Amino acid sequence: MQPAGPVSVNPATEADVPALAALAVEHYGGDVAAWRERLAAPVAAGELVLVARAAAPGGPGEGDADGAAPVGYVRAGRRTPTGDDPAPAGWWLTGLVVAASARGRGVGSRLVSTALAHRPAGEPVWSMANATNAASLALHEAAGFAEVLRAPVLLGEPFEGGEGVLFGLDP
Repeated sequence: MQPAGPVSVNPATEADVPALAALAVEHYGGDVAAWRERLAAPVAAGELVLVARAAAPGGPGEGDADGAAPVGYVRAGRRTPTGDDPAPAGWWLTGLVVAASARGRGVGSRLVSTALAHRPAGEPVWSMANATNAASLALHEAAGFAEVLRAPVLLGEPFEGGEGVLFGLDP
């Protein structure tokens, strides 16, 4: 499905962190201050954190989504699991979040395709989703990812109410 209005995807800045933390609380729950801290570190370190902005049709900024409030984000980069975690080390897409008000409009797909454009040449890309999240499973399939395995914990993240699905995308 196409977004209702223009969507821009750009690297997040430190100024975006409060809005991204609010999106994380909406999606995952938890404390906004903890999410600010968790998201500020990779942004400040220059890791790939992409933010999506979608302008409302007919509203301020129509035709220029860059000035609109963030409606989603995704992180990407190298991750190394610890202990007996079955997740492989490598280049990962993690933390894809889309505001409830923007779901079903192609925002997640834009974030994923933009992140994949930054992937290292010749390397597989890994991602994960909760097995109960039908929209995320469909998004991964549409992006060309294949299911590799299922586990209760991946990259140290437990999956409440389900199990985690590890996806891989070959170069």
